[in-house]
Amino acid sequence: MAHAALHVAVGMAAGMALTARRTLRACRTRQHVAAHLRAWVGVAWLLGGFALVPSMLRHAGLPAWVCEGWWMNLFGLHPLLNRLVPGGQIVGPAALLTCLAVQYLALLAALVWLRRARTPPRP
Repeated sequence: MAHAALHVAVGMAAGMALTARRTLRACRTRQHVAAHLRAWVGVAWLLGGFALVPSMLRHAGLPAWVCEGWWMNLFGLHPLLNRLVPGGQIVGPAALLTCLAVQYLALLAALVWLRRARTPPRP
């Protein structure tokens, strides 16, 4: 079984990718930026948690054939990742750290960009 952090990172990356276009458009037009950034982060975390459902079901006692069946690919390609990246002890935390760093840096960049857009130019 791949490391849980890898599954969370894949879910988060999918969530960030799904909402990135709308968030960037909101930042460019400066309309409801906070709401779009909140949705961008929220959807990423929601899909990250959603990708852990098969692992939680396995720990709850469901048999492996249920939790590793092809139908569990609905949860962030869970069984496929388990086969492609066995263990994932290094890749998982690194991917999760990358997702968190991207979110943090994007929020900081949005704050700086919006603050610069608000302040009038110096004479």
